[in-house]
Amino acid sequence: MSPTAAAYLSRVVRLAAGSRAMVAGWLAQPGFGYWFIVPAAITWTGMLAALAKNMALALTLAVLGAGRTILAIGRAWPVASVV
Repeated sequence: MSPTAAAYLSRVVRLAAGSRAMVAGWLAQPGFGYWFIVPAAITWTGMLAALAKNMALALTLAVLGAGRTILAIGRAWPVASVV
């Protein structure tokens, strides 16, 4: 196992065990949230394109787009009180 994979596995195990300090130091970084902005935009664009053909697909993409947008906002601008 590579050192990077071992470090990642160690963080995931500590996070699963309930270490709140890991959440504050690792997942609450604003840079982590910026990774979700582009997939959210792509999902919203797909939803707009699907409106012309398939309402079920458009509704599914709207729900996924809303979730990705909320995730991007929550990760890019973390609230200090969750730590």
